[in-house]
Amino acid sequence: MKMNRRHFLKFLGLSTVLLSSCNHEAVENLTRTSPNILNGIKATNLDDFILPEGIEYKIIRSWKDPINPSEYFGTNNDFTCFFENGPDSALLWVNHETLDPKLIPSIEEQRKSVGGSVIGLKKEAGEWSFDSHNKLNRRYDANTKFSVTGPLASKKTSITGTLANCSGGKTPWDTVLSCEENYQYFDEKYGWKDFNRKDYGWVVEIDPFNPDKTPVKHSALGRFSHENAAMAQAASGQLVVYMGDDKADEHIYKFISKESNIKLGSKLLEEGALYVAKLNKKKNTGEWLELSMSNPKLKDHFKDQADLLINTRKAAKLLNATPMNRPEDLELSPFDSSVFVALTKNPDRGVDHGSILRITEKDHSDLKFSFDNFIVGGEESGLSCPDNLCFDDKANLWVCTDISGDQLGKKPYKYHGNNSLFVIPTQGKDAGKAVRVASAPLGAELTGPSFSDDYKTLFLSIQHPGEDGKGSWNSKDGVPRSAVVAIKLTGYLLNES
Repeated sequence: MKMNRRHFLKFLGLSTVLLSSCNHEAVENLTRTSPNILNGIKATNLDDFILPEGIEYKIIRSWKDPINPSEYFGTNNDFTCFFENGPDSALLWVNHETLDPKLIPSIEEQRKSVGGSVIGLKKEAGEWSFDSHNKLNRRYDANTKFSVTGPLASKKTSITGTLANCSGGKTPWDTVLSCEENYQYFDEKYGWKDFNRKDYGWVVEIDPFNPDKTPVKHSALGRFSHENAAMAQAASGQLVVYMGDDKADEHIYKFISKESNIKLGSKLLEEGALYVAKLNKKKNTGEWLELSMSNPKLKDHFKDQADLLINTRKAAKLLNATPMNRPEDLELSPFDSSVFVALTKNPDRGVDHGSILRITEKDHSDLKFSFDNFIVGGEESGLSCPDNLCFDDKANLWVCTDISGDQLGKKPYKYHGNNSLFVIPTQGKDAGKAVRVASAPLGAELTGPSFSDDYKTLFLSIQHPGEDGKGSWNSKDGVPRSAVVAIKLTGYLLNES
């Protein structure tokens, strides 16, 4: 198992040291260096990827671009995850979420187009680009064999394929967690035959540095429409994973590992307790309820723990967990380790623009928490339908929006223009102020933001440009193509002082 010391120490620092009351100096230093956002852009409906003046981007790979002699970059790329492998070398993991059967009519090709890609990067003159000679370039798709850990392993030891890969997370032992989300599309919309839904909706783990290692599905983290997996470490040393179920009126979850030695790596995800959130909205407090056969409210409804986890949503509802407005990405603040939750929208409950919820715990192993609304979407704040989140090293929150393609430019979203990327400082004089710093092409979503280790490059996915015949950005053979881009950040965008 590869354990990147720099990443490991960084993980320990953000997860535990900043929670310590004796670490005032680290907190004060982070506050002093929190930058101001200098340049934003206005809402636009232009069919282009637009950034502030002076900011440049480069396309790393687009759908159907070769990544090795026999495989190509998948469709509708989403989550990205950067792994430095030397001063001028890196790997980038990229999820491939959904597909368009009109563009990929063959189910055989559809199976090869989803899942994820490992692509090598090289840095020349300070800029990252695709490394076609990297021997680790490869694909994981709906044909890849996965092993199974956790309670489900008592019923089956392997599953073929990963799909509907939305967002994810990076472990402190330098592997990627890729999250299977809307698996129901594959038989409902795409017509896949003999499709077993119970094989999907899991968190999968892949080692980008080891192509010979069998990837795994971790059943202890539950089965639902996983958006991502945000990791922290409790004071006890236990690994904690926060997760959201991306569907209206579904729930927020967290997993606490049984073991407490972070050096156990992947084994920490094999055994532990899964909890679901119940909120008291009058008091702005909440509690985590255990989803276990030992819970008397659940034991008579499931055959065993594996059956419970296959039906995680049912178990959550039996405990009267709080239905949420489409919980998507969750991320931890590097300032105080509070958990930020993107609640995209819920029109059936009159919530068109969504919000970002902030959960605060004294320790990540706690089963009680408080919460508040960090920002509410709408014309006043400027953003709508928050989806993917990430933090930079100055505690600025980067937010991608997810307005459906058929609603872009229409009420109540007309003011917003195309889907966009915003930056919101969480500290300092501009805390809570959303500044638009990128605008997507027509029909597209911006997804999967992640940074290089020095935070000078932002990797971002431009997903389904030209959806429903709108737009032609990055067209090849007359077809707009999803792509992952590298954005070189400079002082024109952020105040580096």
